Amino acid sequence: MKNKLLQFLSAVLILFFISACSNDNPADKTDKVEKKKSGKDDSTTIAKRGYEEVDAAKFKHLRDKDEGILLDTRTAEEFKEGRIGGCALLDMDDKYFDAIVDKLDKSKPVLIYGKNAKRTDAVAKAIKATGVQKIYLLKGGIKSWVEAGYAIEN
Repeated sequence: MKNKLLQFLSAVLILFFISACSNDNPADKTDKVEKKKSGKDDSTTIAKRGYEEVDAAKFKHLRDKDEGILLDTRTAEEFKEGRIGGCALLDMDDKYFDAIVDKLDKSKPVLIYGKNAKRTDAVAKAIKATGVQKIYLLKGGIKSWVEAGYAIEN
């Protein structure tokens, strides 16, 4: 019971830290509107967020280049249901989350996907805070991967 409480408090602190560091100002909202109008992200918006959302085709291309770190941000139970080949699980609720994020190779691009955009975004921000420069998120998560016809493994 004590361990569960500590894990819960750790997760709450991580979320508090991430939300406290987020920049929710009107300029960001303007950028989001501009992105929707243009259909693509400009470098200014990417620089503010620190990562780029990409569609399934580009995500697959980046994964197939095999130069980066592929991370699944879903829960262990969701991970067991099926995942993109070659990925590692990075569950925010894992008690070793911070240690794992700190150990990531900062020189390699990080490819992130999940089920919940809010959780995936929080993981991306935590990774960006460690100094990783290239972070790519799969827009639409694993669902968009499957809808594009790409394989998952169990």
